[in-house]
Amino acid sequence: MKTKDEIMQLSGRDLDAAVAEALGWDDISINPSTGHLNGTHRLQSTIIRELVPRYSTDIAAAWELVEKMKEDEYWLSASYLVTLHNGSFRAVYEVCFRCVRAIRGRDDVEATAIEFPEAISRAFLLAMAGS
Repeated sequence: MKTKDEIMQLSGRDLDAAVAEALGWDDISINPSTGHLNGTHRLQSTIIRELVPRYSTDIAAAWELVEKMKEDEYWLSASYLVTLHNGSFRAVYEVCFRCVRAIRGRDDVEATAIEFPEAISRAFLLAMAGS
């Protein structure tokens, strides 16, 4: 399992692969001829191999993670922050998944990223890691 610092450093297809793995995908690899990220997962009772969704850049795919978190009794809190850092402005999305009720071992998790789907993906991984 990755640490919080490792998760916060993930981006792009590496982040997508980590999310897919947390969702139970197996055999995740890059197709050398196309550059696509493929993986194996169970769709109902059938095991299929297909493209791993772009959780970190596609809001529709990232929203599937929000829905999954709702099933696990978390709700989404998000904000867009603009801060002044070393004389320049920095804008990031901050996503927090808050546990609806106190369940042992389940805490609120927060993640930031420049893009909203990336912040959702990171927060999802932190929640799955039990951070």
